[in-house]
Amino acid sequence: TEEYFLKLKLEEFNTAFYTLISITCGMLYHNSIINDNNTNKPFTHLTQTITLILITISVVLFNLSSLNRYFIILHIDKYTLQVFKTKSLCSVKYCGYFILELCISLMHPNIYCRNIHITFNKRYYRYTVTYTINDMLLIITLLRVYVLFRFLIAISVFYSSRADRIAHLVGSHLNRLFVVRCTVLTYPFTFLV
Repeated sequence: TEEYFLKLKLEEFNTAFYTLISITCGMLYHNSIINDNNTNKPFTHLTQTITLILITISVVLFNLSSLNRYFIILHIDKYTLQVFKTKSLCSVKYCGYFILELCISLMHPNIYCRNIHITFNKRYYRYTVTYTINDMLLIITLLRVYVLFRFLIAISVFYSSRADRIAHLVGSHLNRLFVVRCTVLTYPFTFLV
């Protein structure tokens, strides 16, 4: 089982790395779309093309790494007897989580939503608020920071085969909540920072 925990840590690192690349490129792409009218066209077009290619590659690699991660988690759950040995990825809850991550990872600012705005009228306060769709897509892209927290949980000393054996002795299951609880109890000030 130590092999699966090490593979899981590697896949968590991969997903965190691809997420950081994707978020950074999404922000650069959004900035180049906003500044499209203010700068020279060839450089802006080249920047948009390169960041779009990097976004596409990082999203594809993120999803492949995430799928592999769920297979590793399924193997760990089979070993710790949290699911039956005959279960597959589609028959457990991880399929829904993967589809949700897939949908979130596909949302990025794009050139087609550049001039689409949503306006909210606040009649009681007598003002209007205008948002662009790309701003909303960028906020959804920034919500993917949860992958970094998942990576920090995976590299914790409390998420290993040894911690799994100790959790079974106590009568608990090793999951993220168990790891967060042990981290807060052991290193309370570090966890707050």
